[in-house]
Amino acid sequence: MKQYQLTTQGVWTEIKQVELTEEQKTLLMSKEDSDRQAKESLIETIKSQRTSEVDASKSNELISLYDSKKPELKESDSYELISADVFENFTGIINCRVNGEHKQIRF
Repeated sequence: MKQYQLTTQGVWTEIKQVELTEEQKTLLMSKEDSDRQAKESLIETIKSQRTSEVDASKSNELISLYDSKKPELKESDSYELISADVFENFTGIINCRVNGEHKQIRF
C-alpha cells in the first residue's frame, strides 16, 4: 500500500519500502569503528531511496484531502503543520499545533 507524507505545506512525497540485503542489515547493526563510514554512506543511500516526488495530479488529490481534513481555524488562531501521513486508500493522520497545542486528526 502506498504511503504519502507532508511535512512542508504543499510538498507531498511518497514513502517507499527499501529492501535491505543481509550484508546491509549486518553493516547497520555493526558497532565497529572501521564500519562507521560505510554505515553512514549506507544510511544516506537508504534515505535517498526511501522517498520520491509525487506527480502533480496525485499531489492535487492529496492537497484537497488535507485541506478538507485539517482543523477549521478562527482568524486569531495560529496553525503549524508537523506532518500528515496518508495511505493510498485516503486514510491517515494529521499532526499539527493549533495555538501551540498539539492536535491529531485521524481520518
